[in-house]
Amino acid sequence: MNQINYNKFISWLLLRFTVISPKQKGERVCFDKIKTAGEIESFAKPFYPLRKFFLPCPEKLYEHRKNNYAAPKQKNHERIILNIPLYDLEALSYLIIIFGRDPYFQKHLRDTVICGISALPDENSFSAQFEDKILQHLKFDLYFDRNEDGSYRLFTGSEQGQKILEAFGEKNYSHIEYRGPLNNLAFFAPKIKEKIKASRGAKIWQDLGKKCLACGKCTLVCPLCYCYDLKTDSRGKVSREWGNCFYSEFSEVAGGHKFLKNIEERIYNWYDHKFVRMVLEYGFTGCVQCGRCSDVCPVGINIKKNLEKINKIS
Repeated sequence: MNQINYNKFISWLLLRFTVISPKQKGERVCFDKIKTAGEIESFAKPFYPLRKFFLPCPEKLYEHRKNNYAAPKQKNHERIILNIPLYDLEALSYLIIIFGRDPYFQKHLRDTVICGISALPDENSFSAQFEDKILQHLKFDLYFDRNEDGSYRLFTGSEQGQKILEAFGEKNYSHIEYRGPLNNLAFFAPKIKEKIKASRGAKIWQDLGKKCLACGKCTLVCPLCYCYDLKTDSRGKVSREWGNCFYSEFSEVAGGHKFLKNIEERIYNWYDHKFVRMVLEYGFTGCVQCGRCSDVCPVGINIKKNLEKINKIS
């Protein structure tokens, strides 16, 4: 598909869907609703990941009505999210597994057409380069791989994606069948899981504990930080809001005991969850190498450099 037909395709989509894409909002590029193809930022890294579209914050789960609890009625809002970078597509594919039995997440997913695009690497991103074979491990409807001349190779990952292209009149595409999640641990240093597990209490965590401000910005922009808190108000409405393991109250239980007593323990917990416990539970890490955590850290903590240091610990 050449650039002219691509712009025509976007205009065609705008007549049929609520279209969301990376766009400039003030000083940042963010996923947001667009009205014209000219608003699309094709290859910039969105400041925030896709999480908010599938795990809104806050999200009402159920409320007390007529002496009973009932889930709120959810409106159908068919939408298409364009130009999802490879690392965000990978993260969404993992969230689909993690929230496989969550009816709220799955409802948002059913209402959404997922459209990925090959992204350009940046200073902090250390994600895998695009290869056709990666797509068989990702969940998507459409994927656009940009050629050097500005045209696109098209891939579909679902019947819905095929129907959309053919309704537009585009038949030059390849179909990819999903073959299960990507084992992304292979993209990191060998035995990084074992090294992190064995490094509890090591000097690197002491140094990071002194440097880290526990502001929690890294978890807010991470596409695979998915912990949440349940809140109940005085009227019996139950909602969930994003949790943050860097906040002091995150691990606090009745009686005031905190399982993560200081910043050193919290930052180790963050790495341990992503590279040890998630691998054991799901078979993939909680990092897609997007580099957003390094982008936003006010004291310059860099996950790529930390992993390199951990790998050198004997």
